[in-house]
Amino acid sequence: MSILPEFSSTFVIMAQWGVIGYLLGSIPFGVLISGLMGLGDLRKIGSGNIGATNVLRTGNKFAAAATLILDGGKGAVAVLIAMAFAAPDAAQLAALAAFAGHCFPVWLRFQGGKGVATFLGILLAIAPALILRHVPRLMDRQGAGVCAVLSARVGSIGDNRAGGWYGYRAAKAAVNQIVRTGAIELARSHKGAALIALHPGTVRTKFTENYLGRHPAVAPEEAAANIARVLAGIGPAQTGQFFDWKGEPVPW
Repeated sequence: MSILPEFSSTFVIMAQWGVIGYLLGSIPFGVLISGLMGLGDLRKIGSGNIGATNVLRTGNKFAAAATLILDGGKGAVAVLIAMAFAAPDAAQLAALAAFAGHCFPVWLRFQGGKGVATFLGILLAIAPALILRHVPRLMDRQGAGVCAVLSARVGSIGDNRAGGWYGYRAAKAAVNQIVRTGAIELARSHKGAALIALHPGTVRTKFTENYLGRHPAVAPEEAAANIARVLAGIGPAQTGQFFDWKGEPVPW
């Protein structure tokens, strides 16, 4: 099996989305925000990098958070608009071009940032979108079926009572929007299917060990059993909704 995408778009279409992706990625939000807020020329501060980490060195946390969200957002937007108006091969090229645009923006003489936030935005947008593209083909049109996309409660706007985690919240909110939109389209051709977003809870791993004091956690085996139990109770009436590991609805 090839690791390369299937190419179906013409050279002209691919070139167009490459340019669009690059232009979106090349927007230097860190420089713009720092300048607008009177924080100085970001390229002459700290490491000279245009990303959120260097913006934080100005001492303005709001500016750093805004840069993080916008840098991640431009990568996600490049992918999502390409997915909406073109084929997956064009979306993947737009993603690559957006990343290159952030790292090598023509406006700053190709001296950009490391691209961490932009890459994260691309990854969180392109992975579920590309996978969901194949769901209608893999599901039986006449039978029942459930597809769940793992999300997180922090992506819920209605359930946000603590603030913080700007980048992670924005990225998961984007995933939730993809699931909601995909569920609407899936229902048109697969009447017995359900597509949902699912918050699996905090799983006890090395990755989460620093958060276990604030959040209850379960072993991986228990988390998997919880997910299976929730999926067993999902039907067409629940499609397009967001559930937690207990099977309780989570507000968008």
